[in-house]
Amino acid sequence: MSVAAVVNRFRACRGSLELFAFEGKAAQELLESNPLAGFCLAVNDQFRPPPPVCPLAAAAHMLWKPQREILAWLGFPGTEAVAKLGRKCLPESLTLHRCLRLRRSLRDETVRSLLAHLPRINGGVMDLITRRDGTRNVTPQLLAEVAQNRQEDGIETSAVLLEDARRMARLLRRQQELERIRTRQQLRELHDEMVHDYMQRRQTRAAQQLFPPPPIPGKTTEAGSIIPITTREQLVKLGREQHNCVASYASQILHGRVYIYRVTCGTEVCTLSLEWHKDGRWELQQIKTVCNREPSLAATALVEDWLRGEGVARETGLAPEAVAPAEPPAMPPAFPNAPLPGTTENHFAVTAVASVADLPELGLDGFHTEFLCGRICVYQVNSPEGLFAVMLRRDDGRPWRLERVVPLGSQPLRGETIQAVADWLQRAQRKRR
Repeated sequence: MSVAAVVNRFRACRGSLELFAFEGKAAQELLESNPLAGFCLAVNDQFRPPPPVCPLAAAAHMLWKPQREILAWLGFPGTEAVAKLGRKCLPESLTLHRCLRLRRSLRDETVRSLLAHLPRINGGVMDLITRRDGTRNVTPQLLAEVAQNRQEDGIETSAVLLEDARRMARLLRRQQELERIRTRQQLRELHDEMVHDYMQRRQTRAAQQLFPPPPIPGKTTEAGSIIPITTREQLVKLGREQHNCVASYASQILHGRVYIYRVTCGTEVCTLSLEWHKDGRWELQQIKTVCNREPSLAATALVEDWLRGEGVARETGLAPEAVAPAEPPAMPPAFPNAPLPGTTENHFAVTAVASVADLPELGLDGFHTEFLCGRICVYQVNSPEGLFAVMLRRDDGRPWRLERVVPLGSQPLRGETIQAVADWLQRAQRKRR
């Protein structure tokens, strides 16, 4: 199997995986036989404290070790049972954040026992067992159904529903009902029922309660509208309209930690949330349409124009009462256009992609929400080998890392190109610091 065929099975950290796969047949065989061990070894600098000086050389040195020893070196339990679980993981479901959470969860014998009986481990399963409350409320029957559902290979639908249901259950004091969940359908029905009950309970009080002023004023254009939610009544109505649990965020809005907007683009309605960041600024947290689905490109483009246009309310950021400064902080752009400097040297040019509307032309359609929320950034590379799109990702305040390199023509992707991009990324981050 070719390098491209092996790496194309994965969706995350493709740049690092391609660089790793060019090490030779042993690297490609590890990625095929044990996706978890191969994926984590390719990005071993995220798993080893302190990171190796040369992660690729360290990976090449470990390639000839047994899989259980590779996993132990990466911080996983070094047993054959965990190695078997790694072989069940679907390549398309693996992400850096999931693998880091899975490493922590696999130290629990209960988690290892639950996973041992599954024929496949997809993204839905990983998210269910690695969330904040661990295996609580997760039954073997529910895990088995999620594992077989291909819609959950990359989307964490059941995990999001369960987390929302847990929040609702605490507020409604109905935690015992979550112990009996056996199917995805049952989870969906219980989630919707709790959302409805919570809204009914809050409806009487909602009419009189006002929220603080929004950190960014709303806007209405021909393309659509972005309207701040200023009362609890409006929040309850939006939650009912969108079939989500946004009404439960009222307390966080009142304390200045979150702000909610209703986005309308044509016939599409979305829920948009801004979150107060610990370093003293508001950040775009997420945009979701009905039932927590991904919004359209038109809706995200509308939000992008709103954030960039007419001052972006950069001097009206509102601080939470808990950390209220003497002067309101300036509000920077919600997402960086070019977090790292480009370059033009030796016939190798790197330029930032500034707008979400450019992503489909670069073969990166489907990443517009993450781009808008600042979790990824995109650059265009013009090299002697051809034209390429480069996607970078940053998790939990870590440095930007190479996620994907996409040829923008018929030219093949070579190891030299990936290495040149990796070298630029290393230099750019060093300059940034």
